Amino acid sequence: MECQVECDLNFMRTKHNLIILFVLSFFNTFAQKENPLMYLGKIGKLKIEMSIMKHDFQTGKFQGKYRYNGKEAYLNLSGTYYSPCLHIEESYQDKITGDFYLEIVGDSLIGYWKKNKKVMDVKLGYKSGDKQLLSRKLPEDYANEVSIAIQGTYENHLYFINDYWLPEELEIGYNGAKATIKIIDEESIEINFEAICGPTYHFATGSGIAVKEGDEYIYRNEDGCEIKVIFTDKAVKLVANNSMDCGFGARAFLDHEFLKISDEVEVLSEY
Repeated sequence: MECQVECDLNFMRTKHNLIILFVLSFFNTFAQKENPLMYLGKIGKLKIEMSIMKHDFQTGKFQGKYRYNGKEAYLNLSGTYYSPCLHIEESYQDKITGDFYLEIVGDSLIGYWKKNKKVMDVKLGYKSGDKQLLSRKLPEDYANEVSIAIQGTYENHLYFINDYWLPEELEIGYNGAKATIKIIDEESIEINFEAICGPTYHFATGSGIAVKEGDEYIYRNEDGCEIKVIFTDKAVKLVANNSMDCGFGARAFLDHEFLKISDEVEVLSEY
C-alpha cells in the first residue's frame, strides 16, 4: 500500500513537471513567432513592410518576408547578417526576384535593392520586435572564450556595402584579416598574417620570426620591411612600416588590431 501511494505521488510529480515544460515550451515558441523584427520604409518610391522571424546566432542566417503596401502577397526573404551589414535574397514561388544590400545605421536599414542592372535605394525604419534577430557570433564573443596566452589565432572583420562596380556589380564587401602567433622561445615568436584591403581586395600577407624588443616584438627582413607586433589583453596589433618593402599588393597595408578567437594555431589559407 505504501509503495502504491509513493508510486502514485512520483507519477503525479512527473506528470506535473511535464505539463510545466510543455507550457513553457509552448509560450517560448509562441513568443518567438509573435515577436518578429518589423521594419517600414521604401524601395525607391514604393512603400513596403518587412519582417524577420527566424535567425541562427552562430551563422547570422535569417528568414523573413515583405510585401508592398496595398498588396496581399508576401515575398520570401533569406539572408545573412554581417555586422553591421546584411544581404537578403528575395523570392516568389521559389523564383529569385531580387537582392537587398543593407547596412544597419541607428534604428534604420539603409542601402540598395538590385535585380540585374536595375538598382533602387532602400531606407527602412525600425517599427517593433526583437533586434537580436539581426545578430551573430562575433570575434568579441569568441575572445571571451579563450585564454590570455599570446599563442593562438586572431581575427579582424570589416563588412561594408561595396558599390565600387555599380551598376554591374553590388555586394557585401569584406576587408578581413587573420593572424596566428606561435611561441618559439622567451624572446621570439612566429607570426603569420593575411589581410584583404579596400573595395578592390588587394592582399597583405606574410610570415616570419619576430624578436622581443622591450614591450614589443619586431619582425625585419633584408628588403627593409619592419612589422611591429604589440600585444594587449586577448588582442594583437600588427603595424608594417612600408607596404612595398613588405611585398604587399598595390593598395594593401597592414595596420590592424586582431582579437583572439582561438588558443589553437590555425593554418592560414594561401593566396
